[in-house]
Amino acid sequence: MGILTSQTAGDNAQQLQVGGNATFINVGVSEERVRQIVDEKISYAIEQVSLEAKEIAIDRISRFNEKFIERMVKLEDQVDSLKEPAVQRDLLEAQKSAACCDNDRDLDILSDLLLKRIKNKDNKSGVSIATNAIKVIGELSSEALGALVAQTIVFSGVKNPCTIEEHIRSINLHLLAHVPTLPSGDEWLEQLEILKLARLLPNGIMHMKKTHELFKCVNPGYFCNGFKEKSDQYNEAIEELKKSNLPMSIIVPHELHQGYFRLCFHSDKIIDSLSITEDGFIRELTLEEKKTIRKLYALQTVNTQNSEEIDKSFVSLFKTFPKLKQFSEWWDNIPIPFTLTATGNLILNTYFEVADKSS
Repeated sequence: MGILTSQTAGDNAQQLQVGGNATFINVGVSEERVRQIVDEKISYAIEQVSLEAKEIAIDRISRFNEKFIERMVKLEDQVDSLKEPAVQRDLLEAQKSAACCDNDRDLDILSDLLLKRIKNKDNKSGVSIATNAIKVIGELSSEALGALVAQTIVFSGVKNPCTIEEHIRSINLHLLAHVPTLPSGDEWLEQLEILKLARLLPNGIMHMKKTHELFKCVNPGYFCNGFKEKSDQYNEAIEELKKSNLPMSIIVPHELHQGYFRLCFHSDKIIDSLSITEDGFIRELTLEEKKTIRKLYALQTVNTQNSEEIDKSFVSLFKTFPKLKQFSEWWDNIPIPFTLTATGNLILNTYFEVADKSS
């Protein structure tokens, strides 16, 4: 019978030897080793920083390291990725960017970007996008980021049915919370292009949609003609709901078209995700119920003769909120249309994920 002994193993592994045969059990990178790997990069990250700036750089990098390590050790299946040279290269890039980040929000975004890069290690396209984001986040101005955040808040749809005024009021509150001051001038737009976060499109190729035009594209259900009260279309819609045992509350007064009714959601794109509460229980719609609702949605959009009147009603309601009036004037005067790149979208999505965690 062999003798069971313990041997000293190399970094990140333990060895058990039975008799003359050694068996290696790799237990991966420990939390202590994660910290060592992260901390040992600091000297490389600041090697080109002047003596006067080193104290500030080391403080920012140390704060970034703590945020990253705290997140990283929770992802046990990803910790071994730190042994990859390419990951260590991007860790160093992240620390260089951290030295340029002057607030905790950007350090949080940077930490999450590095984690996304690690999780996408087998997706070369995803790695490239995340690596680019890591390199530029420290250079991105608050004005340029604020512009991206503002347009996302205003031009994103809502998940759940609500009134048009509730939707607009929610946009107003989020805009006040996330972007207290909208950027001025065009420098933010130029920076987005320089950092390859956006592509500027010549006006001859694509015109810059005004606030109400873009809002209408995202929320077409608000701008439909609807069903005139007591009309044949209205009565047909009510009968369809009754036949399908769907709640009458699906049809609501049209806030932008007096005397008309509409379905209670902003776009037909969310029909598949709608649910119904019955006897205190929430259930998904059946295929037949979805078919009925799609039929009614198409029915409410048949007539477009009052679209100009509806647009004017929306603009009037939107501008009753001073912050949204300010946004509309700012957005409508952006001189050049632009579209976000994959890197720009990644930074923007990460910003909102970080904001959700801290709210």
